[in-house]
Amino acid sequence: MSTAPINLSAVVVRPIEEATERVRWQEEMRRHHPQGFRGMVGEQISYVAVDERGCWLACLGWCAASRHLEDREAWIGWTPVQRQQRLHLVVNNARFLILPGREGVANLASRILGLNAKRLSDDWQARYGHPVLLAETFVEQDRLGSCYRACGWEEVGQTKGFQRTQADGYRRHGIVRRYFARPLGKGARARLSRRKPLPEDRPLRRLSPHVQAMPSNDQAVLSGLYALIQEEVTDARQTSGRRYRLGTILGLLIAGILAGERTCAGIARWAHTLTTSQRRQLGCIMRAGGKVPVPSANTYRYILQDLEPGQLEHLVRRWCAITGLNIDTTTIAIDGKVLRGSATDDGAACAQLNIYDSQRDVPLGQLAIAQKTTEVTAIRDLIDHHDIEDRVITMDAAHTNRTTMTAMVEKGGSRCASSKAIHLVFSTGLNTPSTPPA
Repeated sequence: MSTAPINLSAVVVRPIEEATERVRWQEEMRRHHPQGFRGMVGEQISYVAVDERGCWLACLGWCAASRHLEDREAWIGWTPVQRQQRLHLVVNNARFLILPGREGVANLASRILGLNAKRLSDDWQARYGHPVLLAETFVEQDRLGSCYRACGWEEVGQTKGFQRTQADGYRRHGIVRRYFARPLGKGARARLSRRKPLPEDRPLRRLSPHVQAMPSNDQAVLSGLYALIQEEVTDARQTSGRRYRLGTILGLLIAGILAGERTCAGIARWAHTLTTSQRRQLGCIMRAGGKVPVPSANTYRYILQDLEPGQLEHLVRRWCAITGLNIDTTTIAIDGKVLRGSATDDGAACAQLNIYDSQRDVPLGQLAIAQKTTEVTAIRDLIDHHDIEDRVITMDAAHTNRTTMTAMVEKGGSRCASSKAIHLVFSTGLNTPSTPPA
């Protein structure tokens, strides 16, 4: 191979686009990379580094990040929920090969890595519609990783010696590798653990049971889901005849809702799909014969009938905050409802006023009212006890009265009224009117 001097300032790193180049890239990896090449997983981009004459100097491959890595999660400081929402913003340098004859060129490897890192996020945005915020890679224990250190990578920790299998599990192979990471841009690492939503966040469709209760670093409380249930919720059942603990029933209810179910029957069906291990993680007890049953739909209904709604609401909000599930929102709705089937012997029915996150299907608060006609005045108390800054609020047109509007404007709101609803935008940057609207 040629050992002619290389002008480092003329080196260019670009993605592989043509099919013929892709075939050559794969062949170079199979022939010369110590680990060979069988392909990459998930979103991926292959790069080649060339000199001023277009001669290939190196090949690089980037793909989806490792799903679980204890040292990475601790270094970033994100929660399991945030990891699910933002893991696609982390990319793995799965392959880096300096081609034969170029290995001894001083600073070539770090120069190529640096050039690649500068364009990586833009290339990902162009191909997959989102940027990337963190690059990661794994280095064998007998290698120093000097080229990574030289261009700003940090050694964060090491792996545990496990390999992912095709069955979505892990097997131990005993090979421990050192883990390096590099933020791609100023504040990138902090963004990954930011409590507020990112535009790039992916929706939470389903949560696996092992992420439902997480320790809290900022609250001096017992943070497990069952500990919160024991602390917050009163069990109205008689002691005798209890087949399932209250924590188990509510844990399954909450996890089922987060898994996308909206009815007691749906949650019961979802619970039956859980494995024995998952059922036991959620507090179900093994019975005779080694079976671990889950509650029926009626069990959930009976428990919900006897619960104090305010206790359950407070529990869910605290638990969501501890686990990192972001319940900040930009659009919320306020509306009053009469509870179906709540009529007493004298014919009166229970009513409540709700403040609700319409984007994420999360209740933010509720207030019991004597009857539906008192909603207009009760809404002022509800708003007074909730943070509605930076929110867009929708309500019935009945609330377009001077007193309610005055209260909202005093909180820094700017409003746009229509015949059916009003929309209030709360933001410190808005030009709010100095007098209430007529």
